[in-house]
Amino acid sequence: MHLVFDAFELTPDSAKSKGIYSYAVQLCGAMAAQLAADEVMDVACHGGNVADFQSLGLPRQVRLHVLAPAMPGRLRRLWWSQFGAALWARARGAQAVYLSPKGFTPGLGRHLVRLRTVCVIHDLIPLWYLAHHPAHFGRLEGWLVKAGLLHSARRADGIVAISRATEADLLAAGAPSHRVRVVYNGVPPLPAPGPQAGDYIMALASGLPHKNLAGVRAAYAAYRKRAGAAALPLRLVGVRDVNDEGVSALGTVSAETLSGLYAHARAFLFLSHIEGFGFPPLEALRAGAPVVCSDITAHRELCAGQAHLVPPDDPDAAAAALMTVLATPESPETRRERADRMAERVAHELSWSRCAAGVLDLARQVADPSSWPAAQRSVP
Repeated sequence: MHLVFDAFELTPDSAKSKGIYSYAVQLCGAMAAQLAADEVMDVACHGGNVADFQSLGLPRQVRLHVLAPAMPGRLRRLWWSQFGAALWARARGAQAVYLSPKGFTPGLGRHLVRLRTVCVIHDLIPLWYLAHHPAHFGRLEGWLVKAGLLHSARRADGIVAISRATEADLLAAGAPSHRVRVVYNGVPPLPAPGPQAGDYIMALASGLPHKNLAGVRAAYAAYRKRAGAAALPLRLVGVRDVNDEGVSALGTVSAETLSGLYAHARAFLFLSHIEGFGFPPLEALRAGAPVVCSDITAHRELCAGQAHLVPPDDPDAAAAALMTVLATPESPETRRERADRMAERVAHELSWSRCAAGVLDLARQVADPSSWPAAQRSVP
């Protein structure tokens, strides 16, 4: 198999796509370790991200191609997504399989060349924005995102859905069921936790509407009203412009600080409206913290009964859950048991090696259409 891995439009510097960027780097390294001796992978990248791929210690059969000195501008990215990616991938060979970790297969270029494609679709959050916050995208950007996402969902030869929640959304959007494979993300380890003083609640949000900062603020205010003088302070990661009583808005923090915040929090609060996977609750559980998070499909699936689920827009329900969690201080043994349960699940179901194996298996089937069953749905 000759695989073309498209990282040309990815950057670690974008808040919107930082998670996808991290996924792409981790996936590339894990896939490279599992390539057969006769398999080759060409990686399209740019000067702004090539160092992260070089740091993976890739084998010789993985070739990095720096196609621009830095992250390409908007017009170059538009050209790439519509024509350039397809033409460049096709130039690697007639049998090449194009893999998009970003979730978008080439657009108009598909009319110029025949290309076998696999895309990793993390979520359909852009469609949620178009329905609930149509002004978030400009008119042209909104149309391009919607058209590109739906085209990928309906036309890619193979589709990786990172959760059953995303799979359900894809099928509802018209993706052929036999082309969709559920392959869970890997959950990367956090560094050793740094120290954190005092008792506190931790929350994570951002200014993006689907992360529901307003819901977190309302839930914490409702909790303070219930708890009175005994209310714990809130350490809020991801934003800075919040001055609510009892809230310390920390903005972006280092991985070491994040790990420490998880490890020492009396409770973790996460109330997003929609997620394809939802790393923060899993990271908090892995650190041993009790979790209160939104009752959405991805959290029900991935937290597997280990979190307190509440409606994201019901601050009283979130406050009541926090009161329950905080009613009795947990022993170190209880937190360690929670962390051990999640660590075991990560090792067996949510490892990067398992993720890479699933993506590679799908790519190999796309490379050899005769091996593709008439109808197939996978189990993660």
